[in-house]
Amino acid sequence: MSLIRHELEYGWQNLDGHLGQALTKILIAAGEKDDKGNEAKMQFMQSAYEPGSYVELHAHDETEEIFYVISGTGRAQVGEEHVTLTPGNFLWVPPHTAHGITNTGTEPLKFLIIAYPQYYTNWDDHKIADGAPAVK
Repeated sequence: MSLIRHELEYGWQNLDGHLGQALTKILIAAGEKDDKGNEAKMQFMQSAYEPGSYVELHAHDETEEIFYVISGTGRAQVGEEHVTLTPGNFLWVPPHTAHGITNTGTEPLKFLIIAYPQYYTNWDDHKIADGAPAVK
């Protein structure tokens, strides 16, 4: 597998718990190997949420995540904190921390995610509540 790639090589997915048009491209998945056998231990994703779309409040047992906002606006809940998301903001979400993101703007909310270790197993094991996270 080439170490140099382009985002257009990947299709959008609507992952469990991501409602409305909350789409994600998994660009690097843990376990992928390069041509020398080196194995990725993290997951790298790109997301685009249309206005009103969101990911439900959830937490991961072992995974920490970093979210970096490219464009658009939204609101995030991380633990008990509620923050406005604008381009250039980034969030660090430690393991065991409740979090969710909602696009509260009028254009797509686009952001990058780095997760270590990869976490996609069973969504029901991560979900805390149905519906959009609070956007206080």
